[in-house]
Amino acid sequence: MNEQTPLDILLDYEKRLLAVGPAATQTSPPREEWTGIGFQLAGIKLLADMKFVTEIIDPLYCTPVPGTKPWLVGIGNLRGGLLPVTDLHSFITGQAIASSKDSMLLVCGQEGDQVALKVDRILGMKRFYKENKSTVPPNVSFEKMKPFITQSYTGYEEIWPIFDIIGFINSQSFLAISA
Repeated sequence: MNEQTPLDILLDYEKRLLAVGPAATQTSPPREEWTGIGFQLAGIKLLADMKFVTEIIDPLYCTPVPGTKPWLVGIGNLRGGLLPVTDLHSFITGQAIASSKDSMLLVCGQEGDQVALKVDRILGMKRFYKENKSTVPPNVSFEKMKPFITQSYTGYEEIWPIFDIIGFINSQSFLAISA
């Protein structure tokens, strides 16, 4: 009985692959991907760059901050750290929306500067190929949203505007929270 060892089988695979030639072993370079978090805001599907979203959580109990604009929900406690919570829907539309079972918080930012953005609904992680990116901003119906939408991706049979979280967090309109 002539049984092959696993090493013999691998050596046979290698010999057959080399006989086909180097073209069979070459593959095209992998397509570059971009990953974002899909979310919905005032009926618009948007993307947030995954590298600026540290977590997605249920809404927190917040302590209101007197003398601030109505879109600042308050300050919440996330694992012992204080976190400002903003109702992004209210900021963009000027109208507060009642929380629903779908409302979630995107905890966003960089290097310790974090803020929680309350959104209407999370649509999950979305992957796009870099060649499907457009630098022509899609038309959005809310004026306050336009400065933060400069790019989009096409995929999932739709155009997905990218919401510039860092640009939003550092904008004068966001930083001017006093009423």
